[in-house]
Amino acid sequence: MMLEADILMGRKASKKKPDLIRPIMAHPPSTTSDLSFDDFLAKVSNAVKSGEKKGIKLDFKDIKAVAPVLQSLKKKKSINFPVWLNADILQGPVNATKTPINATEFLRNCSEIFPEGTLSVGWVTRYGWDDSKGKIDIA
Repeated sequence: MMLEADILMGRKASKKKPDLIRPIMAHPPSTTSDLSFDDFLAKVSNAVKSGEKKGIKLDFKDIKAVAPVLQSLKKKKSINFPVWLNADILQGPVNATKTPINATEFLRNCSEIFPEGTLSVGWVTRYGWDDSKGKIDIA
């Protein structure tokens, strides 16, 4: 019943002129998407109004997307579904190479801009193909 959505700053794909940089629904390394966050939020809101029982888990992949997304949520008067705010804010085990989202900034923005959201924090992990070992590396 929850829709998990990765969010970062990028451009909405268009056949027209280049779009402004804004929060989009995408996973790194992508920087374009056919769905902006505002479009996603409108679709979820309309589905809930139509009787769907859904909530959203927003998985932030870019700290620059946090404040604009939370401000969009705050402006929307009819958020009547669960909103989880997720980011990997800690360095994970087994030599994870990704950099976590800035914990202080993420938590401050969540508590100040959209305190109605439920925090769902995690840590960066190392998972994927390890060419040096010729196998999947799970941490």
